[in-house]
Amino acid sequence: MSSLTLLITISVVILTAVCIAFGVALRYARHAHRLAERESLASEQRLSALLAHDKQILVEIDEAGLVLGRFGTRSAGWEEGQIDGANILELVHPDDRCKVKKSIAAGRQGGSRPTALETRGLQSDGTYRWYETSTSNFLGDSGDQRLYVVSRDIEDRKRSELALQESERRYRLMVDQSPLGVLLVDQNMDIAFANSAYADLVGAPSVEDLNARNVWSSSVLTSEQSLDAISRVASGESVRTDFFFTSQYEKPVEASAYISPLQDEHGAVIGGQILLQDVSQSRRLEEQLRHAQKMRAVGQLAGGIAHDFNNYLTVILASADSILERSEPDKELHQAGREIVDVAERCAVLTESLLAFSRRRVARPEEIDLDQTVEGLEPMIRRLLGESIKVEHVKSGENTTIWFDPALMEQVILNLAMNAADAMTQGDRLTLEVRGGANFTRRDALASGALELIVRDTGCGMDPETLDRACEPFFTTKSEGHGTGLGLSTVYGIVEQAGGAVELRSEVGQGTSFHIFLPKGKEGPAPASKPTSDKSPAETGHERILLVEDESTLRNLTHRILVRAGYSVIEASDGQHALDVYRGLESPPDLVLSDIVMPRLSGADLAHALRAEKPDLPILFMSGYYSSHSMKVKALPPNVEVLAKPFSVRKLRDSVRKTLDASVATA
Repeated sequence: MSSLTLLITISVVILTAVCIAFGVALRYARHAHRLAERESLASEQRLSALLAHDKQILVEIDEAGLVLGRFGTRSAGWEEGQIDGANILELVHPDDRCKVKKSIAAGRQGGSRPTALETRGLQSDGTYRWYETSTSNFLGDSGDQRLYVVSRDIEDRKRSELALQESERRYRLMVDQSPLGVLLVDQNMDIAFANSAYADLVGAPSVEDLNARNVWSSSVLTSEQSLDAISRVASGESVRTDFFFTSQYEKPVEASAYISPLQDEHGAVIGGQILLQDVSQSRRLEEQLRHAQKMRAVGQLAGGIAHDFNNYLTVILASADSILERSEPDKELHQAGREIVDVAERCAVLTESLLAFSRRRVARPEEIDLDQTVEGLEPMIRRLLGESIKVEHVKSGENTTIWFDPALMEQVILNLAMNAADAMTQGDRLTLEVRGGANFTRRDALASGALELIVRDTGCGMDPETLDRACEPFFTTKSEGHGTGLGLSTVYGIVEQAGGAVELRSEVGQGTSFHIFLPKGKEGPAPASKPTSDKSPAETGHERILLVEDESTLRNLTHRILVRAGYSVIEASDGQHALDVYRGLESPPDLVLSDIVMPRLSGADLAHALRAEKPDLPILFMSGYYSSHSMKVKALPPNVEVLAKPFSVRKLRDSVRKTLDASVATA
């Protein structure tokens, strides 16, 4: 074989070997590539499964924020390749885009240190879910900067957090707007929580402005009672108690408290809860109610005493009049009778004051102008107080017309002025002011508007104890022998009987002011009819009179007086007895002379029953007091006179004669 042939054969063998080796290498390379692809796919599938299991999404973005790769997006409903090339900010809630943009920028500048935040990510159905997102930067194959954005689904946790936050918000809102002061303290009595009502209670502008952050150093827990309550709570007991303390504004506060322990899971006391309610106003109202009830009870007692006393005074006065009529003026018996009359009349003034206080005085209201009444009394008040005390009258400038007994209104003003005079010295001032349209809501009758009479002095004022008893009958701060203690009680009774109210305000060294509230615009009952002539009629007669009086002594005396005057008298011991007697008569009497307050049937009820049978029957009442507002009886019928007890013999005969003559004149 030639060398050339050998060379060619060797070359062919080598080339064949090279081709075989290349084919083998190519097949191996292809196999390795397929294995790598399968491994990569498996890794991607494992990563996607892992991310899906943890509800996480991994997104690779470039510097522009465009999505280059993504794993786990199926949990958000996105299909393969659906968000490739999208801007990452388009997959975030509009309200969160700003903070995501800042996070991406921080991630690019922070090396491999991840930053995390909570955002809302877009789902394929257009809804959003909460994710906890972190970013981390790295370099791509070509050296460009890229970011991994890892988002973990926290929707369930976020909903729980938001629900808890909302629950806490509602609870805090409820507690903070509660009218009760709420205080939570730890074992050292340091304040862990306080609401705004507690701050208001202790006089702080806000919770942050509380002077004391520890309850022991506050003004609330200072009394032995509060210390005892806290010690009981520390032992696990719940306590109800009352606290008396002074607020940061030096305001006295009375609070009702409920204190309960806060315990851990083992039952150990780790703090306490204190609920405080300001009861200062309710306590004051309760005290006002007790005072009003006391005054009403005293008034009922005083009225009852005055009623009985007036009956006795009537007997004394009428008997003394009989002595005067039957004795010579220069005789000792006549002088004794005169002294009895004088003493009885002075006693009548006292009973009149008691009746005014008890709101049972016979009143004859009419339309009067309150400003004009004050103006008319001003000269008298100036004379009574003297030149050393200044008197000022402040007029309302509005309509000040009221329905009131003018004599009683004058008595009210003069009593208040004289009371003020006793408290003032030289240089002080007394102001009488009338205000129209005063808003007084303590009583329904005055809720629609009232006139307010203010009598204000700059005198020495009163302490709380004196203020509380000022309107009680027979209470006086004057020395013995000076004053009866009935001046202010008379004012109270007169005003209350008229449907008004009295408020008294005073401080030691600051003077005193009386506020008299009177209803306006509504007329009261018509005043009793007045005689048509001032000329005294004859005091004798021959008519028949039905006398109705439950007090036997007074009934017997009245009987004798009328019989001596020539009248025929039929007696009845009460209203029901009188009605039975009347219906048994062959002809009606010419006059019914009756008491008002009687057992079984009152005089007013008797009068209505008699007028139903004989409308023109003349009726004359005699009573120590009468008020349809203060007694559970009917109002008196029209066209009747009331003869006030105690009365004299002449007054009785005169009233009987006038009533009889008036009935004849109108017949």
